Amino acid sequence: MSVYVISGKDTFRAESYLRYILEQNNVPKGSVTTIDASDRKFRLDAALAECDSFSLFDEGGRAVILKDPSFLSASAKTAAAGKKNESEKDDRLRMLESYLSVPDHPAHLIVMMSGSDADSRKKEYKLFVKYKAVIQKFDRMKDKEFAAYADNLLQKNGIRCIREARRELLERVGTDTGLLSAAIEKILLYGKKEISEEDVRGLVSLNADVNIWKMSDAFISGNLEETMKVKEDMLRNGYDLNAITAMLASRLRTSFYMKRLFENGLSNEEIAVRIQGNAWAVSKNLDKMFRMRSHDVLRLLNELAELDQAVKAGKADLKEGFDLFLLRNGRAN
Repeated sequence: MSVYVISGKDTFRAESYLRYILEQNNVPKGSVTTIDASDRKFRLDAALAECDSFSLFDEGGRAVILKDPSFLSASAKTAAAGKKNESEKDDRLRMLESYLSVPDHPAHLIVMMSGSDADSRKKEYKLFVKYKAVIQKFDRMKDKEFAAYADNLLQKNGIRCIREARRELLERVGTDTGLLSAAIEKILLYGKKEISEEDVRGLVSLNADVNIWKMSDAFISGNLEETMKVKEDMLRNGYDLNAITAMLASRLRTSFYMKRLFENGLSNEEIAVRIQGNAWAVSKNLDKMFRMRSHDVLRLLNELAELDQAVKAGKADLKEGFDLFLLRNGRAN
């Protein structure tokens, strides 16, 4: 039986690939054992023993899924160094190598990292590579890559979009493959094969993450008209003004950190490592911030914090205060 390691921040494609593996290997739902490998009580020896167990009732294949093993997580906190800790790690490596070095087992072993990357620096990961496990990483797509992916999926489902409808669809789903899949399912149920911009607006919900990025991009770039338009669109579609304000503040905090690091001489790649992002996104964000310095962003954050305190104290109205904040600061000088 095969060994797989699946990871990446695109959880929809990762989970789709998991389903594909189970289908291709004829593994029914009742023959899948899922083990939480992030739990402190997790025992690798017991999990590997499960892979080697037989069942007289399995009609197809069997699979054991290890969910989020801490020994492959880049974000896992390292315990204090000591003989016991080193001994446990050595035991784990010996057990894993002993298992992987044997080419055939009764069950497929699938390591599944939910929404995170497997740390390729770990010795355990290198063992998976050494013994030729199937390793698949599903990163979030960049805009152009996602657009091609969406076009292919639309064509595959026989859906035709005029240019405006395609643009609206991509804007609403962002680069989220799960949202795209849900949107296509709605369009298919709608029954029309040629979709207009109006159809997309009626069928596909606004993506809060995409719209707050759109709004904050416009705000940071000094495009006041677009900033106000996106904010009103979000309010009309049921988004809470408190949430919109909090999301903008969060984006500004990230932008402040990027700009401060940039002013301190770090490259886009170095900044990406610090914020656990990618250099392309850093470059795009810094380009939009060309008119601002880090102290300008800090001033905006302080203004939002003061507005929040005034609203909580009953001294200000959030809608009026937030609109004034945008009007004061959202236009390029």
